[in-house]
Amino acid sequence: MRTVTSLESYDAVVIGAPVYMGRLVDDITDFAKRYKSELQKKPVAAFAAGIAPVAPKVESVDTVMENLRKVLDPIQTIAVTMFAGTLDPAQQSFIERTMTKLLNVPTGDFRDWTAITAWARELSSVLKV
Repeated sequence: MRTVTSLESYDAVVIGAPVYMGRLVDDITDFAKRYKSELQKKPVAAFAAGIAPVAPKVESVDTVMENLRKVLDPIQTIAVTMFAGTLDPAQQSFIERTMTKLLNVPTGDFRDWTAITAWARELSSVLKV
């Protein structure tokens, strides 16, 4: 999202953002603000990836989805979802690792490639491009 300079040549947009410590990365907010008027004229789909689907006591999927919709508002999305992601302690800071252990958050790769692939395939008909 940081390297995009124009949406002019795109017929539709799929926006994906990771969730860290219960928050969407700031890049998605910046992107949505920067291209708001263009995104309102194109079909837009969005997804978040995080630990919520496998650790609902730590992070709520509903809350993440609500935050994703708020970040994109007033952009109308035609498909929005959340996928389980990965949580690798080797990629975390000391504080993040400590919080992960204290909260008993599962670590590993929880991506469901079958679900991700199915959603991506559905987009071509939903985006109507």
